[in-house]
Amino acid sequence: MEGRLAVYLILSTFYLIAVRIVTAHAVSRNMSIFIILAALVFRVIAWSQPPQFSDDVFRYRFEGQVQAQGLNPYLIRPSDPQSFSLKDAAWAHVVAKDFRAGYGPLIERMEAWNWRLAAARSDDPFQQAYLFKIPAALFDLGCLALLWLLAPQRILLYAWCPVVVVEFWGNGHNDAVPVFFMLAALLAAKRNWQWLVFLFIGFGIAAKWWPAVLMLAFTGRDFGRLKYWPMAVLPVLAFGFPYWANVTENAQFMTGFVGGWRNNDSLFGLIAGLFTNPYHAKYAVFGLIVMATVVIAGLRRPLAWRVLATLTALLLLSANCHVWYLTWLAALLPMSQSYGVQAWVSLVPIFHLSRLAELLTGQWQGVVEERWFVYVPVFLLLGVDLLVSVEEQPRGE
Repeated sequence: MEGRLAVYLILSTFYLIAVRIVTAHAVSRNMSIFIILAALVFRVIAWSQPPQFSDDVFRYRFEGQVQAQGLNPYLIRPSDPQSFSLKDAAWAHVVAKDFRAGYGPLIERMEAWNWRLAAARSDDPFQQAYLFKIPAALFDLGCLALLWLLAPQRILLYAWCPVVVVEFWGNGHNDAVPVFFMLAALLAAKRNWQWLVFLFIGFGIAAKWWPAVLMLAFTGRDFGRLKYWPMAVLPVLAFGFPYWANVTENAQFMTGFVGGWRNNDSLFGLIAGLFTNPYHAKYAVFGLIVMATVVIAGLRRPLAWRVLATLTALLLLSANCHVWYLTWLAALLPMSQSYGVQAWVSLVPIFHLSRLAELLTGQWQGVVEERWFVYVPVFLLLGVDLLVSVEEQPRGE
C-alpha cells in the first residue's frame, strides 16, 4: 500500500504541473478533447483496481443487503443479531459495525438498487462489493458533462484530479452523487432556473446531507430566493418516507462529523484544545460554521466562489476530513480560482496514512501528525487567496 500511496502523490505532482500549464494558456478545442479522452483513460485504469484505501463499498453492500431482507438500514447495525445471517467472507471489511446508517435516503435507495444488480451478476461477495463502485463512476461522468457546460476551458482541474479519479473510480465513494447535484444546481443558477436550483440542492441533501449548508450560499443577498427553499425539502421527503423511523441515534452519530470522531482535522483540533468538555468544543464549532456560512452568503462574490468558500470553511472547522471529501472542492476549482484548494486536493492523499496505520496495527488512527505537511502549505496559500480576494473589486453573480 505504501507504493500505491507514493504513486498517488506523484500523480498529484503531475496534476499540479498540468494545472499550471492549462491555467496559463488558452485551451484549444483539440486540447479540450484530449483532456477529456485522457481523463476517461485515467478512470478506466482506476476502475480496473479493487478499492485500495477504503472499505466503504462493503458498507454500501451491507446496507443494500439489509434492505433486500425487508429491514430498515436506519434501524439496523451490522453488530445487531438481525444482521448475523448476512455474515460471509467479506464481513470483516464492513466498516462501522456498531453504527446505524448515516447516509441520506437517496443513497440508501441507490444501495438497494445496486444490491439487486450486484447479486444478479455475481455470488462472490468481493465482486459484489466491487460493483458498488458503479454509482460513483456514473455520477462522476455526469459531473464531467456538467463541467463541460459550466467551465470547459478549465475542466482539467477536475477531470485530471487524482483525488477524483482514485476516490470515485478506485474506491467507489458515493460523494460523486451529491457533487453531481451541487454542479447541477450551479448550472441551473447560471440559467436562472431558481426553482430548479433548490430542487437539485434537495437531491444533494437527500444523498448525503452536506448540501444543506449551501442553502445560504445559493441564496446570497437576494432574499426573494427564500421562496424556493421548500423545493429542497421535496426530494428528502420523497426518498425518506419509506424509511420513516426514529433516527435520533443516527442524527447524534452524524453530528460527530462536526465535533466527535476526529479524522485529520485542522482548526477543530486547535479549538478543542480551548475546552475541557468536548461537547463545548462541538457546539463552538457548530456556531463558527453557522457564522462563516452567513458571512460568506452575504458577500458580493460570484456564486461558485461562495459555494467553494462555504465548503472550505466547513472542512477546516469540522472534526472530520477524509480524503474523498476534497472531491467536493475539486469540482468547484474549474469555476473558482484558489491556490490553497489546489494544494489541498493535491496533498490530501497523505491522509491515507491513517489507513496504512490501521492495516499495520489493527487500530484506526484518525489523526496523523503528517497531516500538517498538508495543512501548513494549505493555510499559507489560503492566506494568499484571501489577500487576492480582498484586493479584487466586489462582483455580482
